Amino acid sequence: MGQQIDPILMTRYLVRERRISSLVRCMDFAYKDGTGFIFLLELYPGVQLWVNDFKMREIWMPRIENYHYLKLNYCLGGRCEVKLPDNRYVYLSSDRVSVDLNAAFGWVTLPTARYLGLELLIDLSVVGKKLPAAWVECGLDLCLAESRLLSQKGSWLGLAPPEWSQKAQALAEHITKGDMELADYRFLTMELLYLLKKGSYSVSAAEQTFLTQGQRSVAMRVEQKLNSDLSKKYIIPELAAEQGVSPSALKKYFTQIYGKPISVYLREKRMERAQDLLSVTQLSIADIAAEVGYENQGKFGAAFRKITGATPLEFRRLNRNHYRYKEN
Repeated sequence: MGQQIDPILMTRYLVRERRISSLVRCMDFAYKDGTGFIFLLELYPGVQLWVNDFKMREIWMPRIENYHYLKLNYCLGGRCEVKLPDNRYVYLSSDRVSVDLNAAFGWVTLPTARYLGLELLIDLSVVGKKLPAAWVECGLDLCLAESRLLSQKGSWLGLAPPEWSQKAQALAEHITKGDMELADYRFLTMELLYLLKKGSYSVSAAEQTFLTQGQRSVAMRVEQKLNSDLSKKYIIPELAAEQGVSPSALKKYFTQIYGKPISVYLREKRMERAQDLLSVTQLSIADIAAEVGYENQGKFGAAFRKITGATPLEFRRLNRNHYRYKEN
């Protein structure tokens, strides 16, 4: 089957491996109702490029003994929780870059059940002994990078400027298509590393919000409650009082984890549920409106159209070929 799968890829979800090209292979994952894909190529001995595409709430990562990797992650979409060594949490979202030496193990949370990202994985035990010549010529110094990361507890978070983001997006697309030569992948990666070295992308303390385990738990309990019954009307001060925090604190914690205010999150979940009910049930529009928290069918229809671009009945008709139902 060719090159052996790196141990860090060995999760309980691996179902099959397939070739995208002579350079790129794809690992397909499945877990409960979630799916995941990792597109992988070896850039140099000890250096791998991945495109991670996950649609699930959490991923199990095994503990790697004698961990000696430097990882660069760039988020193309969705959100990923990053646990720091001091038991604080930070969230990688669109256009954010993280570089770290810390091993991710156990359950890694994807709060929005979606994450798409580009990852560069460097095995320091291999590359540290002999850097690619092109990296040396560009002044890339992994020893210096490692030293600086260690002074920051092993993690650094930055906000990528448009130029960097565009190049990272293009590289990720080429990896998933497998349509480039190895020299091209190497050049684009080196360009990203050089720009990162040259630029100043650090997120300031004012922009970067860390959550403690307790703060994280508060937001997650509220998110569970919202999803447990979408027909209910939720009032933020009441939700906050139940958790023993202020409304402003709850809003802050929730937005940090899920990337949007409670009201926006709840509206989107209600519309997702309404789409499911319209597609697979024979419930009337009025019943569906009540099921997702709207007492007034007209207000539900207006909100639904604003989100989907179609009225509830139009949406139901558009799904006629996929599901059998009886219009009411």
